[in-house]
Amino acid sequence: MDPVSIVEASGFLRPSVARHTLLVPAVVPAGVDRLDFRVTFEPSRVNGIRNLVTLAVFEPGGTCRGAAHRHEPAQMVTVADRGSTVGFVDGPVVAGEWTVAIDVHCVVPSEVGGVRYTFAVTGSMTGEAIVDSTLLGAITPHDPVPPADQPAMLSDLGDGTPRWLKGDLHIHSDHSDGRWSVEAIVDHVRRFSLDFVALTDHNTVSGTRHLREALAAAGLATVVIPGMELTTFFGHANVLGVEDWVDWRTVPPSSDVVPVGDAEGVEVGEDARALTYSVHRPTRTMAETASAVQSRGGLFVVNHPRSAGYPMCTGCHWDFDDAPSYTNLIEVMNGDWPRRQNDDAMTLWDRWLALGWRVPATAGTDAHAAPLHADRVGFTYVHAIPDVSGILASVSAGRSFLSRGPHLAWQSPGPGETVPRNAADVVVEVRGAQAGSELRLVRDGQVVDMRPAPTDDTVVTYTLRSRPAEGTWFRVHLVRAGTTELLAITNPVWVGR
Repeated sequence: MDPVSIVEASGFLRPSVARHTLLVPAVVPAGVDRLDFRVTFEPSRVNGIRNLVTLAVFEPGGTCRGAAHRHEPAQMVTVADRGSTVGFVDGPVVAGEWTVAIDVHCVVPSEVGGVRYTFAVTGSMTGEAIVDSTLLGAITPHDPVPPADQPAMLSDLGDGTPRWLKGDLHIHSDHSDGRWSVEAIVDHVRRFSLDFVALTDHNTVSGTRHLREALAAAGLATVVIPGMELTTFFGHANVLGVEDWVDWRTVPPSSDVVPVGDAEGVEVGEDARALTYSVHRPTRTMAETASAVQSRGGLFVVNHPRSAGYPMCTGCHWDFDDAPSYTNLIEVMNGDWPRRQNDDAMTLWDRWLALGWRVPATAGTDAHAAPLHADRVGFTYVHAIPDVSGILASVSAGRSFLSRGPHLAWQSPGPGETVPRNAADVVVEVRGAQAGSELRLVRDGQVVDMRPAPTDDTVVTYTLRSRPAEGTWFRVHLVRAGTTELLAITNPVWVGR
């Protein structure tokens, strides 16, 4: 039977509609067993700035079937019982009113006034794919990289006692805008000897099961932490430990973004090709979203808070000033470490600590393909039982350090402990430090001790010259000597009663 045209439209998206979601109804008749969604827009770039329009699909009743957060200006998405496009969950195509969310992340002024788009929804009753290969984003070929050290195998799970584990808490695959598959991420796990990994694709959770299966097929015992990056228009946040999709659409942090009326922002034109849509009106604040995540046993992580924002990277800059009151963690090291956005994230973290918010920090590669500079990316190391709940509990408690390789961990106090008021000193373990690096003890944001880092595996003791007040915090930095370039950093410990 011939394909069934369900929606077909074209028109313009103006800059005023940027950072809004348009909801398009798609009434699916009985008998359809496959849906194909096609969107194109041009120009894709204006003066070096990239426009970004993405799709998400909701079945009758509101269940999200996935999101296509990709940058290609021409995309085809298929949803079916089997063989759905990566980023979407397989399942039956039921008759009724589906909803397509057109998420307009960025539209910049252009010669045509914005972007010209086409949009179509087509149903199939044959079970055969309707594929236009020119509309599919190409996946860059990936050459496997030999591992430095083999990560734990399924036959070597240990005795379940806490130990230091190394992991990547922020990574993307081709289920969103990554340029590699989950099978290629297995090479990443081997290359960096990871004990755990969180797949945090943009606004979709479809890849977690596939990554678990790929790691198991490779015989690796790496713990997969379910995750998703809430890619909102005003800030990105990782959800860790929640299997199901989380609604990322939140109320803007201020009145900077003027709401678009139902008849504004889009020039539909062309009579019969007019787009029928409504503008999504978020009702949940970012704080309420974080609370919903935490009520489901998950952790809420503010990602790369000082990246460039709109229009260079919509939502990459964190715009919510009240975040420390509800976030569990802050990502201060994102991708390559020595860069301005990470320095600025550290400054923000120090400000939160100075205000009394005990928010631990994380690191993540945010890799969308194999990292080009393996020596510049870092990972989160946690002292935990090697399972999802144990790792998340330790990350949340700050029983962790961040590192590009060296081991830098508190010995006294131990992981998760506080510094006694009458403590005479604090002790940190140092392993793998290279010549030409130095240790810095930071007390309440101020460096109070600097010394060359030992190149042998040892412990370093810092004598406290005065009795610190309750709430004082300490952190140890391993840096390249004479610079502020971080090689490793502990999470803070606080002075207790």
